[in-house]
Amino acid sequence: VDWHFKIKDLVVPAAVAVDNQQPQTSDLYGTTFRFPLDCRTKSLKAAYDEICSGLNVLSARAILFLQHIEEISIRIGNRHILLKRSLNGNLITLSREVEGDGTASLMRFLRFVKEVEINTDEDGSSIVKKLPIGLAYLLSLKEGGADDGDMSHYSIVPSYDKNVFIYFPAEKELSNLRFCIHGAFAPTVNRDSIRTDDRDNSTLMGKLVELQKDSFEFLKRNGFLTTDFLAILPNSGDNLAGGYKEFQKMAQKVFRDLVC
Repeated sequence: VDWHFKIKDLVVPAAVAVDNQQPQTSDLYGTTFRFPLDCRTKSLKAAYDEICSGLNVLSARAILFLQHIEEISIRIGNRHILLKRSLNGNLITLSREVEGDGTASLMRFLRFVKEVEINTDEDGSSIVKKLPIGLAYLLSLKEGGADDGDMSHYSIVPSYDKNVFIYFPAEKELSNLRFCIHGAFAPTVNRDSIRTDDRDNSTLMGKLVELQKDSFEFLKRNGFLTTDFLAILPNSGDNLAGGYKEFQKMAQKVFRDLVC
């Protein structure tokens, strides 16, 4: 069954008639999005240029924590941008290729994901939600090491670029962490940062701290718990805000217990 609808008032779906003059998707299970660019306060050219600008700089990091999308293909004129990811256990490889100028880049992460349950209130009733969370450490290939999934060939390095994700990177959320975290957080209206007044967000942050603690066993087993790794963890000089301080407290306790 085909369903055709538009979004009004930002989030409300409303049924629309089929426009037989428009090309339909050939994929039986595909979804076609059409953007009319009919904003009253912005010209068609300005809207088009703004969208092109954003798509042209889209990083492969955009698909790091997506659950089902493994490839994004973008065509703008003669320029073709292809974002892809491949998964080998906890090792995830992201690639970005641009046919128009022949550039290509690779990023590798050690990723940990899980689904967690949180108790929340909705319309006056207490319910249990199952929400995804994730954490990822940026990897560097050691000199002379083969990119073959052997953990001994990689080392964990700091990540400084947009490290908080709400599925996609939250562009204006500043964590000062040196690794990536993801949660189904309640975002601000612009979806570029996390709401600080939301109780469920605080609960999810706590679950992420637990996930990082759980990741230490994998890191220890695979030789990643080195002095270089300690530089990745938060410390008192990082000026962490709000719930991000809990990562520092947890790491200090875990490694203090290990030493003792």
